[in-house]
Formats: sequence, structure tokens, C-alpha cells
Amino acid sequence: LPVALIDAPEMPARSSMDDAKLDALVGNMRANGFTSVIVVARTGDRFQVIAGHRRRIAASRAGIVVVPCLIYPSREEALDAIQFSENAYREDLNPADEAIWFAQKLEKQCHGDIEKLAGLVCVKASYIDNRLALLRGWDVVFNAVKAGTIGVGVAQVLNKFESEKWAAYYLDLAYRCGATRAVADAWMMDHKRAFSAPQPPGAAPVPSPGGMPTDDHNPFTCAICRKADNVH
Repeated sequence: LPVALIDAPEMPARSSMDDAKLDALVGNMRANGFTSVIVVARTGDRFQVIAGHRRRIAASRAGIVVVPCLIYPSREEALDAIQFSENAYREDLNPADEAIWFAQKLEKQCHGDIEKLAGLVCVKASYIDNRLALLRGWDVVFNAVKAGTIGVGVAQVLNKFESEKWAAYYLDLAYRCGATRAVADAWMMDHKRAFSAPQPPGAAPVPSPGGMPTDDHNPFTCAICRKADNVH
């Protein structure tokens, strides 16, 4: 945007600026150009600085007439995006918190348009969809993510189980052994084989996968011989 179209914020964060540091910034811009971006919000035919007021002043003094900007439709949307970015990089938001925040913004500001939300907060739409999937999954899994006891990868696998009872069973295993995504994937594969493998004549029927897992269930039990000695 042309610097001449960018106005100062209503209430600058800095009431005063260090002249020596500002002069140094001006000199750096003259030598290297404008190497960052200014966050602005549209106000009619003009734009107002949301973040980068000092850089805007330095650019003007350095004789730079056009600067790169991130443009938001309103001040509120720009502040939301900055808040999300700062929280994410400071790791103040865990994946469950992100999911809740994304869901609120998606409903209130983006009318269900994930692509619009992705543009607003400067992340990929697939990232937002992965977070929202946590909300669509099992409550017990979501609560575990919110508590920080499992990661997103493990949660994604647990949410694929056909009942919350099975998800809770494998979640308990994940607690006890510190499961990774790869381990959880292996559990899912073993689970599917156990409940889809043909049974030999006379074998006890395998319980429905939607039922409650028994106390002696072992995810490493062979679906054919029913042994868990891990020798084959």
C-alpha cells in the first residue's frame, strides 16, 4: 500500500519514541529496504495501522512510498488475527483451545466459510479443519487433548474408533504407555483385524466392536490363536 494512505492508530501503543532508535531504523530501511509487513484495517478509502506504527513512520522518513501490508476488513478482525498469532507462537493455546476459538470465529464472523477463516488468521484451511475435527470426535478424547495428556496425532486415531467406550479403553493405554501416533495407528490396525478376522470352528465368538471392552482385553492378542506371547 502507499504509505500516504495509511493512517496512525487511534491510540498508539507507544506514547513516545526513542529518537536514536527511530533514526537507526530509518537508516536500516534506507540501506536494506522495508523487510517486514504492517498490519492494517480498512477504514473507507483509507487504512489504519493496527501493528507497525513505528515502522510506518520510519518508512515515511526513509522516503519509502509503498510498504507491504496485511489488510483486514475491520479493526476487530485484525486484532483477532494478531491475538491468535501471538498466542499460538507463545504456545498459550493448546489444540483443544484452538478448536474452540476457531469454531466461534467460524460461526460468528465467517458464516461457516473455513477458507475465509484461514485467510483471516493466516493459517491453512486444513489446519483449521484438523482442529475442528477434535470437536466432532469423542468427548473423552477432546477432554484429554484439552488437559494436555495426549497429542493431536493420537487423538485423531482414537476418534476413529467406532464407539466412545473403545476410544476410552485405548486412551487409558495411551496414558499408561505414553503412546505416539505410530503406536496408536498400530492399535487401530490390530483392533480392526481382531474384529474382522474369520474365526476357526468351535472358537468363542468375538464380541461386537461396539461393546464394552473386557478387563482382560489385550490389543496385542492374536485374532486367530488368542495368545499374546508376541512370538508370531
